[in-house]
Amino acid sequence: MGAQPAGRIALLSIKPAYAEAILAGRKTIEFRRSRIAADIDIVLVYATQPVGQVVGWFQVASVIESTPGKLWRDYSDQGGIDRHAYLDYFSDTRKAFGILVRSATRLKVPARLDQIGLGVRPPQSFKYLAPDAAAAVLAA
Repeated sequence: MGAQPAGRIALLSIKPAYAEAILAGRKTIEFRRSRIAADIDIVLVYATQPVGQVVGWFQVASVIESTPGKLWRDYSDQGGIDRHAYLDYFSDTRKAFGILVRSATRLKVPARLDQIGLGVRPPQSFKYLAPDAAAAVLAA
């Protein structure tokens, strides 16, 4: 990752298949039911069980707020998810958010969350980390 980031970083829990698609460059938007903070430029990718590790990171190009229907129409070809799973995920919400991926990097060695320290546990959706916590993962 190079120089230590200046601001907070988001740690996102992502299903392993979607995490792999992001890191392989096949998925260039991550759909979410809630918005990440505007100051987030870097996202650590935590692949949920059975992987259970931080497997990479990506730069945020932008965050889009829309309705689930419009977001699907505009970005379904970049989302790496089938229509049924997408509609099921957004079934009871009027807002949808898309985190556009600028570039993704796979960690050479995936990192366990206990390597971050500070009592970090897998987030339900996402969690904000101080730059030093993220640097611990990337250095481990």
